[in-house]
Amino acid sequence: MNKSWARLILFQFTFLSTILASVIAYSGAEVVTIPSGSFWMGCAALDTQCSPSERPGQMIQLPTFKINKFEVTQAQYGHCIKAKKCSLPNENFDPRKKGKYPVTNVTWFQATEFCKWAKMRLPTSAEWEKAARGSDQRIFSWGNEKPDCARANSSSECGYKSKPVGTSAGDVSPYGVYDMTGNVEEWVNDWYATNYYSDCPSNSPQGPLNGSEKVVRGGAFNSDSWHSRLSFRFYAAPKQADDYRGFRCAKFSN
Repeated sequence: MNKSWARLILFQFTFLSTILASVIAYSGAEVVTIPSGSFWMGCAALDTQCSPSERPGQMIQLPTFKINKFEVTQAQYGHCIKAKKCSLPNENFDPRKKGKYPVTNVTWFQATEFCKWAKMRLPTSAEWEKAARGSDQRIFSWGNEKPDCARANSSSECGYKSKPVGTSAGDVSPYGVYDMTGNVEEWVNDWYATNYYSDCPSNSPQGPLNGSEKVVRGGAFNSDSWHSRLSFRFYAAPKQADDYRGFRCAKFSN
C-alpha cells in the first residue's frame, strides 16, 4: 500500500470516527415515552384567557411517541456542527461555557436539520401539548396556579435570560418533561393557521398542509403568564431566529 492510499484511509477513518462519536454523544440525550391515548388539546375548561387560535378545545388521539426530556442544549447542537450536519446559530453560541443551556437563535430549518441528524424529528404541535399537559386540562405544567420564579423561568422577575435545562424543578409535566412553561419557547413541526382547531382531525393532527409561519409552543424567560399557558400557540417565519426560542426533538416509539 502506497503512502497516498494510507493517508486516504486514515482520513476516512478519522472522519467517520468523528461523526460516530458525535452521534453517540447525542444518543445519550434523555427521552420520555408518552403513551398512546387521548388528551385534551386547546382551551381548558378553567382557562378564561384563551385566544381564538386555542378554540375549540377538544379530545385528540395520539399514538405512543418519545420526546426529549430537556430542550436541546448548546453542547448537543455542537456535536451536530462537528459532524458537519448543522450550521452555526445566528449568535450567542458558546457550547464550551454554556453547554447545558438551551441552544437558541436557530431557525426552524436548523432545528429540523438537527433532529434529522439525531434520527428524530420536530414534534407536532399536538405531541408537544400532550407531553406538556398530560391527560387532564391543566393550564401550566404543574397545574393551574400562575407561574412564579420558584416554579418556572418565566417573566422578567426571574432574571430575563435562559438557564441551564432542567434548572426549574417545578416546571415539569405529568410525564416528566422539563421546561415547557418557561425557559425558551420551542419550534414544532406544524404550519400555523389561527382557525386550525375548527376543523382539525381528532386523530394525530399534523397541522395545515402549508402556510407562511411555523407554530411555536411554550413560554420563555421573557414571557408573561398569558403567553406561558400550555394551550397558547404562537408563530414565527421559519427563517426567523431569536434568543428566546429553541427546540426539542421527538420520534415514534417503534
